[in-house]
Amino acid sequence: MTIIRTTCECCGDVEMPAWAATVTLTDLAEGFLQFSCPECGGSDEVQADAASVALLRVAGVPVTAPDDTIEDYAGEFDEEYIIQACAYLSTFDTLCDHHALLG
Repeated sequence: MTIIRTTCECCGDVEMPAWAATVTLTDLAEGFLQFSCPECGGSDEVQADAASVALLRVAGVPVTAPDDTIEDYAGEFDEEYIIQACAYLSTFDTLCDHHALLG
């Protein structure tokens, strides 16, 4: 089971299984990580850029689009796209930036 870490506005850093969160796309690749805090039960969301969305999807976080399907977005998540997203995160500074974004 994959565990993701993010930040709740009330509780700070929290961890949860990947299936307990959802990424809702706002365009072809970017969106918001939405979750219910496992500590306080409050609903929260964190903005996620394209690289973060790709990594969250690889981790097993469900992805939805505004019309509740990802059929129109399937090409954005092919293997090459994920490899490019991971390569983007390969620098230490970029990795730190994304760690801060995701909590």
